[in-house]
Amino acid sequence: MVRKTKSPGRKSDTGFLLHLEDSTRTAWLAGVTVYSTLQNVRDGVLDRMAHEIKLARTGAGTRVRRAINKVRQSISATRVRFDKRIGDAIAVPLDLLGIPTQKDVDKLSRRVVELNAAVKRLAHEHSARQVFRQSA
Repeated sequence: MVRKTKSPGRKSDTGFLLHLEDSTRTAWLAGVTVYSTLQNVRDGVLDRMAHEIKLARTGAGTRVRRAINKVRQSISATRVRFDKRIGDAIAVPLDLLGIPTQKDVDKLSRRVVELNAAVKRLAHEHSARQVFRQSA
């Protein structure tokens, strides 16, 4: 024996279909709302992350530049101390051998310039005296 199935157009099925349609629409709207909310949250998180990364980069760059400057200053100070120690260590044996250092040469050069100026001044005064004696 064959049973008859109910057709979808009957009153009892209409209420169920309307309820099913309403529930489906509500679930779909809830899903869209959740999806939209998650997108907004994601965008906000991504914006905050980008901002934090930018701050970290600029902050890190500043810290790196400061560290590099400190290293440069330390190297410069170390070099000055090293040059002084080497100069002092070399000066002692050179002095024992009678060889002048760069400081000695510079000092002698300045003294030679001063003496040359004094000689020129004296020569000029001497020639002026001779001219004065001859005219008198």
